[in-house]
Amino acid sequence: MERQRVRMRFRKEGDLRLISHRDLLTAIERLFRRIGLKLSMSGGFHPRPRISFPLSLALGIRGLDEVFEVEIDDPVDGETLLAQLQAAAPPGLVFTSADWIATGSPRLAAEAATYEIDVPPEHVAGLHERVAAFLAEQSHVISREHRDQTVDVRSAVAELTLTDSALRMRLLTDSATAAAKPQEVLQAIGLDRLLDEGCCLTRTKLILAQT
Repeated sequence: MERQRVRMRFRKEGDLRLISHRDLLTAIERLFRRIGLKLSMSGGFHPRPRISFPLSLALGIRGLDEVFEVEIDDPVDGETLLAQLQAAAPPGLVFTSADWIATGSPRLAAEAATYEIDVPPEHVAGLHERVAAFLAEQSHVISREHRDQTVDVRSAVAELTLTDSALRMRLLTDSATAAAKPQEVLQAIGLDRLLDEGCCLTRTKLILAQT
């Protein structure tokens, strides 16, 4: 039987943001088994379901427009698939679309992602100036803790704005040399303590590479 490839979009929010990417993958596999759809499997000694994500979502970050592709062996229409998955999904996992992808189409790849975080009033003072100073830099290299690795955070930042007490950023993800994390951008402008104080990062959109 010819495999069918489906691109799913979903939200990951609420308490579900506190599970890892690996746990999310396991939950999605179990959802498909629960609704009785047979997933296509990889070959080899340790076959795995053919599920692919363009960019994993870090622990603790909400995702409002996430995406993955899955290959299935059972025929099903998009509306039925969405309804079945949503009925079985745990709180915080919301499926929003299911689109069939033509056989032979390029695999998923992300070229950018947008994030935002609310900034409490007590942290706004001087932030506009720090953002402007960061954007004026040619590079901003930091060392990653517990790793013998450095990353140029500035090269990853395509946009960085502060409006209505919300910090918004667009980070490039299509180059290994620009794979900075949103937490590292917060660190670069002196806002990394927001996460320790309970503020939540949200990934608002994944921008897929055009192929």
